[in-house]
Amino acid sequence: MAINPIKLPENRPARILVIHNAMALGYRMMGTPLMRGLRQGLPNANLCILTDSSGVSFYKDNPYGIHAFSINDERTFSVLRAAQFDLCIDIEQHEEAYLDLFHEGIRPQYRIGSNIQLAARMHKEPGELPDEIKFTHDIAPYRKRSYVSPGEYQGNLFLKYLEPLSIKHDNARPEIWFADQHRLKMYWDFKGEQIQKNDFVLGLNLQGKQTYSHWPVQRLSEFLAVFLVKYWEFYDRNIRVLVNYTEEQQTEFSRFKKALETTGNIDLITGVLNKEFGDLAAFVNRCSYILSTDTGTAHAAQALDIPATVLYPSEEMKESWLLPGARVIPVVSDTGKVGSIKALGVCTASIYGIESYLMAPAE
Repeated sequence: MAINPIKLPENRPARILVIHNAMALGYRMMGTPLMRGLRQGLPNANLCILTDSSGVSFYKDNPYGIHAFSINDERTFSVLRAAQFDLCIDIEQHEEAYLDLFHEGIRPQYRIGSNIQLAARMHKEPGELPDEIKFTHDIAPYRKRSYVSPGEYQGNLFLKYLEPLSIKHDNARPEIWFADQHRLKMYWDFKGEQIQKNDFVLGLNLQGKQTYSHWPVQRLSEFLAVFLVKYWEFYDRNIRVLVNYTEEQQTEFSRFKKALETTGNIDLITGVLNKEFGDLAAFVNRCSYILSTDTGTAHAAQALDIPATVLYPSEEMKESWLLPGARVIPVVSDTGKVGSIKALGVCTASIYGIESYLMAPAE
């Protein structure tokens, strides 16, 4: 059956709502190229995004005039209902927020999303979905694998419907926005006052909410002990170590510091307690090189163009999350679990990454 093309109004700015209530930071950042493409293709459109409270904070400083609304705010649905949107794009992948909109009477004429996932959420077969609730433009037929990366799901799959509207998704590096650069500078004047301009700052990540095994603190300690020996064989700059962690990793961070007390080569090891997105972004932005599992810290490093060694549980996950052109040295597990990756192999990869990206003489 032929699908009617999306036709946005010509006599007024289009009203477009994107649903993106993703909890994971990586998914949120991977949606930014699509938002950029929407603004570039429709410079006068009224663009809104439905997300959670942390997503509102993430989009606060965006340069594209995108208005973010929290699904947790009781005033949101009345505001969105009054907007009378022309197009809804669901990049949620879970469809709860889309169903909430439907039950609140917010039903744009054109709706892009996955009817397969919507049916699964409603415990139905796709053919059983009522016409008034199903997506008018279904992205599911364009899936090629069982796992679809955020970059594909939030961008390329929508091109089938958006390209006729002059909207392009370049699948380029995701974005992180800072409206207040002075605040970011002040943050590090305080947090990293002992770090000098030409110091090499190695960032180690303890943060992450993943479904597979993390790289344990013991492996981090083993990595750093080997790395420090090899580092001084070729690199003549002071080294500083920053560790990113959340309140849930307080114990792991304390264990990590204790394990390194006998290592005399480290002049400074500082923990960055990550309570909000700004803390994570500031941590990444201050590092010369990052070591992280495949989580929000790694995605922020790609967005801010900070070189990194990133540990992946499988080739499929690497292909899905490693962006073209990113300054990343990937290390892939052959068991499906990051926890099985050996420290020596990660050290070798990191040394190679530093040689590749950071061997220019210090200014």
